[in-house]
Amino acid sequence: MRGYLHYVLKKEGLKPEDIDIVVNTHLHFDHSDNNIFFRGKPLYIHKTECDKPAASMIQDLWPDGLYSPDKYIIPVDTTEHNDFLVGTLDLHKISGNFQLTKDVKLIETPGHTPGSISVIIETAQGLVALIGDLAIRRQDYIERRLPHYVRDKEAVLKSHEKIRSLNPSIVIPGHDLPIWDLCKFPVPMKNFELTKWFPE
Repeated sequence: MRGYLHYVLKKEGLKPEDIDIVVNTHLHFDHSDNNIFFRGKPLYIHKTECDKPAASMIQDLWPDGLYSPDKYIIPVDTTEHNDFLVGTLDLHKISGNFQLTKDVKLIETPGHTPGSISVIIETAQGLVALIGDLAIRRQDYIERRLPHYVRDKEAVLKSHEKIRSLNPSIVIPGHDLPIWDLCKFPVPMKNFELTKWFPE
């Protein structure tokens, strides 16, 4: 995702140093390994993700450790994984709901990991909900399906209902295109892959 990050920033006329605040919905490496581009910036993450490292998923899948872009093995049974991902930023551990700015709130949506959070943004067009891997694909949210990796099934379903109760205009799942309006798109739209986000 590093190439895509730089593509999106460049498209908006921005560089990593122009970003003021970083939020990680959880600490799985595919959602946090770009942190190294924002050295010294404030990073907001749920305290549970730091106190109980989310590297447990990596240990499940790669028991020998994670091969990082910097070409060394991160031994996931230590705190080095979290240090690698958050140690270069100004870390702010949150708990409960947290008002980040006037229009941006962070809310607890556990299940995928114990400390997963969602970012809720107030806009003129309604609420936008960035929900991390609470829903990995559009269909996970539309059909109230469990994503393929879950730490707590009941918590995921409760977190789904928490997001739905906010009646967001746009829901952005962790690895798919946004869901613009469930009233207009009640049936899952097939064959939307992550590659659709990338330039030709």
